[in-house]
Amino acid sequence: MGRPKEVIDAQLVERAREELGRMRESKLCLRLQAIISCERYPVNGVAVVFGVSRRSVWQWARRFKEQGVEGLRERPRGHRPPKLSSDQLAAVERWLA
Repeated sequence: MGRPKEVIDAQLVERAREELGRMRESKLCLRLQAIISCERYPVNGVAVVFGVSRRSVWQWARRFKEQGVEGLRERPRGHRPPKLSSDQLAAVERWLA
């Protein structure tokens, strides 16, 4: 049994089409196109065609519905803490200079 299409409705698809016409970033275009494709095709099929998981397609739709195009952009991820202290980093910079 598939998930209900409460996230992907006609209004959301129309908004995605409008944004796709203005978009220049390829990742965002692909994500918007995936949302639009869900209007006619099952999410499972769309996920296979776009090479992502079903969950990704649902998340894109939900984030687009809540935040618009900004919700589809890549979010910064955490970074590892540096292995060198600030004093050690300064010493290396002096060595290189």
